[in-house]
Amino acid sequence: MPYGWFAGTVHLKPWGKIENRFTEDVWELYHVKEDFSMSRDLAKEHPDILAELQRVFLAEAVKYKVLPLDDRRLELFNPKLAGRPDLMCTKLPKGKSTVKMDFAYDGGKPGSGGTATLYIDGQSVGSDKVEQTQFAIFSADETAGVGVDAETPVSEDYDRASSKFTGTIDKVTINLK
Repeated sequence: MPYGWFAGTVHLKPWGKIENRFTEDVWELYHVKEDFSMSRDLAKEHPDILAELQRVFLAEAVKYKVLPLDDRRLELFNPKLAGRPDLMCTKLPKGKSTVKMDFAYDGGKPGSGGTATLYIDGQSVGSDKVEQTQFAIFSADETAGVGVDAETPVSEDYDRASSKFTGTIDKVTINLK
């Protein structure tokens, strides 16, 4: 792979509309080792280097499972439309419910991951892979809050004030396996 080169394209400006297909994007090429400010596009002068970097981009996209590229914006914020579980936005039914989170540890060295599954009244409502866990040290000011998240939020969808549960929590049971 060529060293000191940068290839890229701006497919869609954050404020703009979709103007073309991914295959129609115009790629730029810069030799940042010699032109750090990327002021001179060399794509036409070095199509072979551009093609190699595009090949690497596609190989990495396959490796990290980001294909197919997708122009949808608002739709992808909706976990159901995007095809991913959403453990944070599951709605509880009215009345009394039992909520359970099961973590199936992958095993192996400390800090390994596992699968978290959320259940409501015994029925699985979502599951997701946790790539790694905290293996040894926790912050002294983070606690296992019940009914309110008074420390670091696990999602940007709420703040401390709005995290307070206004219902009744009859019992909390923690079973370590």
